[in-house]
Amino acid sequence: METSSTLVVLAVIMAVVELIAGAGLGWWLRGSQEPAASGQSPDELQKARTALSKLHELANRVAADVGEHSSRMQTISNELTNHAGDENGLDPVVLGTVTQIVEANERLQQQLKSAESKLQEQAHQIEVHAADAMTDALTGAPNRRRFDAELADRMAAWKSHGTPFCLMMVDVDHFKKFNDAHGHLAGDEVLRGVSRALRQKVRDSDIVARYGGEEFAVILPASALADAEKVVARACPYIEQSEFEFEGKQLKVTVSGGLAQARAGEDEPSLIKRADEALYAAKKGGRNCVFVHGGEAVRQIVPAAAAKGTEPKAGRTTTAGEPSSSEPRTDLQTGLPNRTGFCEEVRRRVAEAHRYESKLSLMMVKVDNFRNMSGRHGSPAEDLVLKTVSQFLSAGMREMDLVARFTEDVFSVLLPGTPLSQATGVAERLRTAVARCPLRGKDFELHVTVSTGAAEVLPGDDSAALLKRANAAMDAATAAGCDCTFIHNGKTAEPVSLKEATA
Repeated sequence: METSSTLVVLAVIMAVVELIAGAGLGWWLRGSQEPAASGQSPDELQKARTALSKLHELANRVAADVGEHSSRMQTISNELTNHAGDENGLDPVVLGTVTQIVEANERLQQQLKSAESKLQEQAHQIEVHAADAMTDALTGAPNRRRFDAELADRMAAWKSHGTPFCLMMVDVDHFKKFNDAHGHLAGDEVLRGVSRALRQKVRDSDIVARYGGEEFAVILPASALADAEKVVARACPYIEQSEFEFEGKQLKVTVSGGLAQARAGEDEPSLIKRADEALYAAKKGGRNCVFVHGGEAVRQIVPAAAAKGTEPKAGRTTTAGEPSSSEPRTDLQTGLPNRTGFCEEVRRRVAEAHRYESKLSLMMVKVDNFRNMSGRHGSPAEDLVLKTVSQFLSAGMREMDLVARFTEDVFSVLLPGTPLSQATGVAERLRTAVARCPLRGKDFELHVTVSTGAAEVLPGDDSAALLKRANAAMDAATAAGCDCTFIHNGKTAEPVSLKEATA
């Protein structure tokens, strides 16, 4: 009787499983086919996935119970069959009953397999419809719903763990006029092309979504403002230079962008509003550029002139707030940021390192005997040495690193997210690479070496303290005979051994 009752219960459970999988999840799926009309949210789709997962667990538990029960019954059946020819014999009714139970178990296992197959089919449909519900049909990019969900997740991580992130709003310039001139089908092709171009110029971890109409939104996870600026600075020139083919025509457009970083006490609407204000400033400032909202003022980071190869104006401010200094930020001889621009960036990065408890190292690189080489061979030698060392530095650093010309014969490198142990290896690789590369001019040959010093930001540091320690380490390397690396451990400068540099 117990066995019979168990089978009945299991059969009822399987009927419920199939009913829910077929009807309940089917309702969810029908609702997700037209998400805008049904008002279905990502939470509802997640509920469907959760329900499906629970059904899988239930089916697996039932299958395990039935399998174990079936195995026991098969063993009993075999034993009874073996004893059927004994002298005393066994009641044929008992053997028949056991046989029926075994057969019932086998049928139930087949039903389980069928239900599992249906569950897998439903899972596939849920994922397909969930992807459709989160994807813009025209561009194939994440749609507004996916953007809202991602932005909420990033904001939650920022509030809970202090993980920084940035948002950029992007708008195709004069899109209505473009549609009027070329037609809506051409406009659709351009929107697809702009979406592709944006994805090509940002990082794999960044999310490019179609926000609505001709507007896109880019979420840059785990990015402080300085890092995000370097990423988005490539977007406007690249899109301006791109051509989008439609019916034999090569079409061109430009875009404007507004960038903002999430701030303390801010919610999603507030962040979107600041990015929109920066976007409006970009449009007002001539379009085909990106402006950044730093919290107080909105400043231009990619002027339209930069896309045409001319020198951008430094420090432009377009809204309330103290205008930044008009002093040049670029060294004309090397094209790198100069000391003024570099020190501003150090101040910003040191503050961020303390706020987010992240690593930050600073490396100073001095060209050994630079004045002697310059005095002996003149400006051609000076230009060749500076150009070579700056190229070594630029080529060997990551995109997020900042390389600058600090003084006449000293370069500086800011290494975000890098502990001193790793900065030491970077310094040594640079030093040995420069030393292996003799420089030849028209009537001279130079053997150039560099002395490097490195320091890491410490609790309580300001930018001046970090710069002071890195300079002290570089001076110690020069005093030790040049062509070597010293680090400052917070108390004193000490030489770096080959073993430490390669560890």
